[in-house]
Parts: sequence; structure tokens; C-alpha cells
Amino acid sequence: MYQSNSNCPKNPYLRPIALILIMVVVSFAGLGRIGAEELSAHGMLRWRVIADPESRISLRVPFDYRVVDMYYPGVRRTASVSGEEAAGLTPEEIQKLLRERLQNLDKSKTKYDVEVKFRPTAELGDLAAKDLGEAAGEIAGLKGDVSWSEFDYYEESTERPQGNSKWAPEGITALSGESSTHSILALSYEQGIAVILCTGPLYDHDNEYILNTVEVMAEKRKQLQTYRQGVALRGMVVNHKGEIGKPARVKKVASDQAYDIETGHYHVISNVGGKAIHKYGAMMEVLYDAFIKTYMPEKIPVFKMEVAIWAEQGEMGQAAGKIGVGPLSPGVLGFFSSSLLNIMAYETNRSDIDFSTFATLAHEASHQFLHMACNGSRHVPTWLNEGLAVYFESALYRSGRLSLRPPKGRLNSLSSYYSYQTGGKMIWKPDFYLSHYGGIPGLNYGEVYLKTHFWIFGVKGGRERFQKYWKALLKGEDGTEAFDRIFMADLIEKFGTRGAALDKVEELVVRHIKNIR
Repeated sequence: MYQSNSNCPKNPYLRPIALILIMVVVSFAGLGRIGAEELSAHGMLRWRVIADPESRISLRVPFDYRVVDMYYPGVRRTASVSGEEAAGLTPEEIQKLLRERLQNLDKSKTKYDVEVKFRPTAELGDLAAKDLGEAAGEIAGLKGDVSWSEFDYYEESTERPQGNSKWAPEGITALSGESSTHSILALSYEQGIAVILCTGPLYDHDNEYILNTVEVMAEKRKQLQTYRQGVALRGMVVNHKGEIGKPARVKKVASDQAYDIETGHYHVISNVGGKAIHKYGAMMEVLYDAFIKTYMPEKIPVFKMEVAIWAEQGEMGQAAGKIGVGPLSPGVLGFFSSSLLNIMAYETNRSDIDFSTFATLAHEASHQFLHMACNGSRHVPTWLNEGLAVYFESALYRSGRLSLRPPKGRLNSLSSYYSYQTGGKMIWKPDFYLSHYGGIPGLNYGEVYLKTHFWIFGVKGGRERFQKYWKALLKGEDGTEAFDRIFMADLIEKFGTRGAALDKVEELVVRHIKNIR
């Protein structure tokens, strides 16, 4: 969590406890339309984006569907009951209501309620000579009869502008189908055959809408792009109804009428007016390039990472409440929810760079990317997770470029604290940090940056050791055990005991603050 004061909650990752669903209908003079009512029953954040580079298939699913595995193109439905609906109900009655909303999942017995199954052309074998419906049935492992019908991928439609032949790749053939358990879309194209499966009948849940969002990503400017990414590159936005148009020249729009765009790796939602959403989208892509070099992920998730930027802090709090996060204290500038895999921030309009909107986004996006790279972050000690986040928050973003630099404000406060409060001792002992996985007070953010900088640049062979340590975290090794093995073993041998080694580390870390320029 990123905030401007020291009243930091104990848990650094806020976790959702309930989802409150809303429905709002407003008008918008758009130039085109993508699908049905965007807001639907899924709140301010609306949709997640699956964009699988292997199959080249992209689609959108309701935001409140659960990501089971961020590297697999599939999601599981969830159900929610608002506080008003739950008033007066027993726990058993609430559970019954949830089961009714999930409807036929007990019958389907599937791990994913929406998923993409893909077979590359080179691996089709005998399936290449079979009818598309038969081949799709085998690829998807469908049992029982499937009723197939022709599906014109290129049909001119405001519901599926991604099918426009001027945008879509050539040579796509498609079938739509229904079985006793699934609604299905099968696509055959140059790269292979993809089958998109939704549990339940076509007109249940959001199945029809989800299947209408399916597209084979187009290769533009030597990169795969979704139609919405192409819309954003033309300076357009998508509104809460799914209509394409230019953003209004206003300071902000209502929070439930926020715009959204897609970049190469992010799905961005914002109610800030004018061209701000495109500015923030560009920021996120610059950060992404920096994260890639630092975190060295072994693979990239098939979900575009979720970012929401609100015009005011109260609107961020309202949006957070609707996904079960909060309440937020007034000092919170932004947060990352590891269970929902999204970050939120608001425009601070503050001149001090340490607490700018960019600093907030950089800090929280660092947590988000680290979580993705490690396929979870519970095994990553807080000192490192927060230390790297402060490393990025203090960067300078100008004219589309990122310049990394120390967090001078945080370090100045820390230096004064060392001089007048601790007598040259760390706020928290090194050993406590090494095994700490919870929240930290505001002043400690400067210290975890200092600690991270020390272990990379302040010890012999620090960079090489840090790379070994990071690779261990990428493999899921416990952060404390990996650190002792990679960093502490020779120090313990040198100073005789682990305690003596850590005492020396404390002395060197405090002294290291003078080496940071």
C-alpha cells in the first residue's frame, strides 16, 4: 500500500471480503460500440482482459470472475451478495443465494467456467483433415453431442467491431456451438484451432457477451494487438456502455461512467477527463519495460494487468469498497490487491514528486509485477517487496522516459531519525526484517529501500548474489531461507555467529545511507 503518512495498516495487501454489485445506465454519443452494456452487474471495474500470445486469442470476462492461474487462459465464476441483500439472512440462506447465482456449476464439474483451449497448426496431425466441429470437440475434450452452427467472424456488427476485415487477420473460419454443459466458439486460423468454452447455456450468465468479445489478435506494427488497443492508439476510449469515442474535455466524468483502454500489457480504467487515461496508459508501459529488466519473469501472464485511476480519493475509496477492499484511511494514495490482481490510485495533484500520482502507480505496479513474476508473493519478505517498490516510486518520469534515482525525501527523514532518535541504530533490527512478511510503518519505507540498496550495491558481489536470490524467489523458495543461504553464510563464518554477523550488518546499513546519491 502506498500512502503519505506513517499510519500504515498492518497488512500491506488489502484483501477483498465482499463484492457489492451495482447497475447504472447513462448515455454517451459514441462513434462505435463494443458489445452490450459494459457496466453490467460487475461494478466499476467491469471486465478483465485475457490476451494469450500463444493462441493469439483475446476476450473479456467479468472482473469478479476468479483467476485460478494467471498463466492459463481461463477463469472461474464467483458469486456475491451485497450488504443490503444479506441483511436479515442467516448464513445458510446467504449460501443458498450464492449457489443459486452460480446455478449449474455443480453439474459442469469444471475447474474453469471460461477457458481457451488451443492446438497449434504444427500439432494438429489428423485433426487438420477433420471438420472444424469434430476437431474442436476433440481439442476441448467435449463429451456428448454438440449442436454446431456457422459463425461469420467478419460479419459487420456494432457488437463485434473486432471482426471488421480491415482489422481482423485473414482466413478465420468459425463455428458456434452448444452442448449439455457448455456454450462454445471454435476458430480455425493460420496459427491453429482455438476453442473458447463457457459453462452453461449461451443466454445464462454473461456467456453470450463473453463470446462476442473473442478475437484473434491482429499483428500491427510488428506486435500483436487487441482491437481495443488499436482504439487507444487512435486516441479513442471505450465508455461504460462499450461505445467508442473521444474522451470528454472535462476535468472528470462520474466514477461509474469511467473510460477504459487497453495498452500492450495493461487494462486501464479512469474517470479523469481529457487525455489523462492515455497519459497513464503510456506511463504503465514505460514502467512495464523497467519491471521486465528488474524482475526477469520467466513467463508473462495471459491476463492484462488491471489499473484504475480515479479523480479523487473518495472515488477510489468508493470503488475499493465495491470490490470488498477497505475502508481506506485518508492517507492512502493507492493500493495493490493481491487476491484481485489489480491496483488503484487517484490523482493527488501534489507537487512533491515523492507522493505524485506517478509515484503511487509506480509503487503499486511494482508490487503487482513482482506478484506476477513470482506467481504469488507470500514467500517474498516485506523488506524486499517494499524496498523495490520504493526504488521505482522515486523514479522521474518525463517525456515518456524513466530516470531512476534515490527517494531523497524518504532518505532525508530516515537520516534525521537515525541521528536524533535511534543513535545510529536501525528502526527495526535486520533479523526482524529478514523474517517479516507483514505491513510496515511509513518511516520504514525509507529503511527497506536502504536495506535493499545495501544488499545489492553495498556488499561484495552484491549484484551477483541478488540475482541468485531473485531466481530462488522466482522458483518459489522461501525468502528467509534463500537469503540465509545466499547472503548470510559467509558473514556468519567471518563473524562467528549469526547474531554477531547481523550486528555488523546493522552498523553497515546505517552507514550506507551516506553512500546513496
